[in-house]
Amino acid sequence: MKKVKILGGGVSGLTCAINLAREGVDVEVYEIRHNSGCRFHGDFQGLENWSSHQDALQDLQGKNIDLDFEYLPIKEIRILNEKEEVWLNFKKPMFYLVERGTTKHSFDQAIKEQAISEGVEIRCKKTIPKSEADIIAYGPKKATAKAYGINFKTKSEDGTTVLLSDKAAFKGYSYLLIYDKRASLCSVVFREHQKIKKYFEYTKKYFEKLGVKIKNSKKIGGIGYFHFPPLLSRNKTIYIGEAAGLQDFLWGFGMRIATTSGYLGAKSILERKNYIDLINSRLGKKLKASIVNRFIWEKFSGEDYSYIINKLKEIKGNLEFFRKIFNFEPKTQKILYPIALAWYKITYS
Repeated sequence: MKKVKILGGGVSGLTCAINLAREGVDVEVYEIRHNSGCRFHGDFQGLENWSSHQDALQDLQGKNIDLDFEYLPIKEIRILNEKEEVWLNFKKPMFYLVERGTTKHSFDQAIKEQAISEGVEIRCKKTIPKSEADIIAYGPKKATAKAYGINFKTKSEDGTTVLLSDKAAFKGYSYLLIYDKRASLCSVVFREHQKIKKYFEYTKKYFEKLGVKIKNSKKIGGIGYFHFPPLLSRNKTIYIGEAAGLQDFLWGFGMRIATTSGYLGAKSILERKNYIDLINSRLGKKLKASIVNRFIWEKFSGEDYSYIINKLKEIKGNLEFFRKIFNFEPKTQKILYPIALAWYKITYS
């Protein structure tokens, strides 16, 4: 088999590279930045664990990804909407807290080091024309969602808090993740991207009023890209991860989807299977559910998100509820899908 060239050294590209190299394929990865994970700066993020019966860590291992990164299971989450709060307590982790970026124990560096150990050649600060790549895996070029915030030191207790308020994050959410005296505080918006700094200032002041002490802060941020239908191939070139528009449209959690698309990209080459069919089989329903979930979030939550808060009070720690709505199972999702899709094309396309 000929050498495979991958354009982009992020999570999806390296997952693909690892699985190809394990089967003896020569792989070159071209990463335009000086290192993998440069989009991030030690940010805490969540590896979601609610969209499947299979645990997220077992899922990674099933894609031949070693667990050589630090992770913390999160089973308790505090949700606020400025008027009231609800605590969600789960028997299994809702997500795993991981660090992103170029630090030694980050998710990105662990995958990069594994790729190198498998014999993958990573060429940093270099690129090639898209026409020369077999697989396109670069990060998002457009923004469906935008995050802006800070990393900082704090004496506040460990915990996970989500703030729902259009004053803090328009049609999105703000989050505070604290672990071992380190924290990430961000606003995530899905519209009005140009006002992100204004929204974050509101978020920051809100949490400071709650008693959160911020010290030695450093700015962080980024964008996420969702597109439906995703661009999965062009001129025999495979597109994976956010380059294809593969992302969770409701909350923007993308690591699990990124590794899945990378794994399936490798599988399509190794087993000579149709990549589009593989993606549609594994992720097709999730993408449809994602559109309906975002439609409901924006149309029914209101400015104070009381609808969401009341719904969360009902489900409490029922992780199965989240699994169902992320897999296009409720009848209401199937009924709403044509309406939600038309709304998506008008609002986001």
